[in-house]
Amino acid sequence: MYTLENDTLRVVINSVGAELSSLINKRTGLEYLWNADPAFWPKKSPYYFLLSEG
Repeated sequence: MYTLENDTLRVVINSVGAELSSLINKRTGLEYLWNADPAFWPKKSPYYFLLSEG
């Protein structure tokens, strides 16, 4: 896993397949990608769970 960040965002990228694993707004703490909560759906698919703010 690789982490890139600036004052606003923190991005975590899986080194296998360069999959975007996390996208967090550091100012609000909001995670924009699905966290694979097993209570609902334990898998990840960042293209399906990108959220819109606003």
